[in-house]
Amino acid sequence: MDSHEAQRRIEQLEREIAGLKAASSGAGAKVSQLEQELNSLKQEPEKHPSWQRVQLARHPKRPHAVDYIERLFPEFQDVHGDRGFGDDSAIVCGMAFLDGAPVMVVGQEKGHGQEFRNGGSIKPWGNANALYYMRVA
Repeated sequence: MDSHEAQRRIEQLEREIAGLKAASSGAGAKVSQLEQELNSLKQEPEKHPSWQRVQLARHPKRPHAVDYIERLFPEFQDVHGDRGFGDDSAIVCGMAFLDGAPVMVVGQEKGHGQEFRNGGSIKPWGNANALYYMRVA
């Protein structure tokens, strides 16, 4: 059960419990059963913190390398290839200025929406390009 489903179920259980408590006092067994399920669901994230981290890392709205580059380096100049290998779209390399100092930026990009950059899987020539530009820097 993902976090959104769990949250909806928690809200549903809380409404059911409140309704049963308000309706009659003879629903004690049902109320205690629902409260037990509610407590179990509320503790679920604490039982699986590593899965929460995986879900956060895979979140579709999580920023990518290009997002950081656009915000940190307004004068980013993209460079492609190293004249020895092909170009890998999963690697983003370029020159920029950070606080007035020239820097070389190398990042791994998986792409947003329709822009697919090999899912972020770097090919061997992408590693060669990244290494080349690291040496240039």
